[in-house]
Amino acid sequence: MTDKDYNKNKSNDGSRRIGPVTITKRGKLPRRKNVKGKALKFELIGEDPKNSYWILLQEKPNCNELARTLASMPHKLSGNFLVDCFQSNWYKANPNLVIDVMAILMTEGYIDQEDCDIVFNKTYPFSEAKWVEDTEWKADCITGFLTTGKKAMTGKKVSSYPKPADRTKEDAEDWFQTHVPAKLEVLSYKGEMKNNHKDATVIKVAFEVERMAVKPDASGRTKYHIGNRDKGDQPARTQFMRLPKFQHRIIRHLRGRRDNRYNFLWLRMSSRIWKALGKYKKQQAKVEKERPVTLGDSNPEFMAAFYSMHNDSEE
Repeated sequence: MTDKDYNKNKSNDGSRRIGPVTITKRGKLPRRKNVKGKALKFELIGEDPKNSYWILLQEKPNCNELARTLASMPHKLSGNFLVDCFQSNWYKANPNLVIDVMAILMTEGYIDQEDCDIVFNKTYPFSEAKWVEDTEWKADCITGFLTTGKKAMTGKKVSSYPKPADRTKEDAEDWFQTHVPAKLEVLSYKGEMKNNHKDATVIKVAFEVERMAVKPDASGRTKYHIGNRDKGDQPARTQFMRLPKFQHRIIRHLRGRRDNRYNFLWLRMSSRIWKALGKYKKQQAKVEKERPVTLGDSNPEFMAAFYSMHNDSEE
């Protein structure tokens, strides 16, 4: 949210701003307009006894919002369902968004390794690349384990081994075999895609993602570590294992930041969806009109009694 989004002359609701947050008296809606006189839409993010806190409602979702939406349908979540969700050009042009959504769903336990494999095998642009093993993974882990001094590895990951100064190469090998995911794989791609629209815009697409198999969760569900290597990040080293050589590197890809590209594709996707839904509703109305009358249609009281009996029997 920036100052240009507001027309301060028309904001007489008594609200105030701190950064991107608009504050009103508790329960009071913010009334603001942009420079063109159009009313702005706000989302409530919190309240205390005196105030309500709002942020400007964004037109395009970020990875957290998409993941929450998908997580609200756990009975639907599967690899093939997610493939269908990510078929529009807007998702194809923003592979980092898809990577982050998959990472969130995997971390929260909504999908497993099989679902993840299906998405990355069948969804463009991931389907254009092949997984390649990171050959420096083991060497970096061993080096990190043997590091001494202030940067030495400590904590639960190495608690059952000698102090840093007393560790040996044999200890390092045993630690890697028993406490570290053995294989880190990387999928990367740079290319172009056509917009498939009247203007035939050529869209540049690039991504780099890492995965490695980790221990199943408490229910036995298989899991991956999924890391987004956008802007040169290496999450497995900096965040997952916190290797001394890498743990203080600046994390450049911030999950949830709204830096999606080619947002005009979102509007086109929405318009096509609404057009398709309108056509589908007409077809369904025609089917419903031609459907023969059933016992339940002509006897609603009987059906109500039937369902009541059915529910009672289940109890």
